[in-house]
Amino acid sequence: MGVGLCVPRAARRAAETQGPGKNTRVLAGCPRLRGWPASCLWAYGGFAEDVKARVENFLGISSLNITGFTSAGTGSFPGSDILALVTQVSLHLHSSVDELLQRDRYVTGWFSPYHRRRKLIHPVMIQHIQPQALSLLARWSALAGELEAALQRVFYPDAVDEWLEENVHPSLRRLRQLLQDLGEAAGAQAPQASPGPDPGREP
Repeated sequence: MGVGLCVPRAARRAAETQGPGKNTRVLAGCPRLRGWPASCLWAYGGFAEDVKARVENFLGISSLNITGFTSAGTGSFPGSDILALVTQVSLHLHSSVDELLQRDRYVTGWFSPYHRRRKLIHPVMIQHIQPQALSLLARWSALAGELEAALQRVFYPDAVDEWLEENVHPSLRRLRQLLQDLGEAAGAQAPQASPGPDPGREP
């Protein structure tokens, strides 16, 4: 599914000054909603450097030559706020969750899939894992809420749902599942209270 935002009218006019037959096309804010940001800038075809400079000026960005999400700044064109949020998600959400679940020594060493299935964990390890997971979940949940609100101002609800479900929610679910498993393992490790004296038994 593809959803696009219009390039600012002035920028579009700048790109069109080369006239027909110049193979010039500029698109802004154009997520395919599958692996690409909900607001991005594409520039392709052949155009002169002066036109390129004018378009960059209209969009408020330093360069049209964007590789991945390494362009400095997100510009001032419509949808640039979405671009900033989506860039954070695309660059950092999945990798930060992987960093915790797959490379953190406390998680991999003391709460691996083996331990999680059997609800085994040392109580001290909970203090190393749980705060990190809670902080990460709070951070990304807040950003996801902000991104959802921004996307809803531009795209149809089903497009927003699809993009979030494919790019945001899976990572959040992984964090929630880790916290749920931690809680269950902690409960399983809690010492059972010793029963009181049986009132019907002879002392």
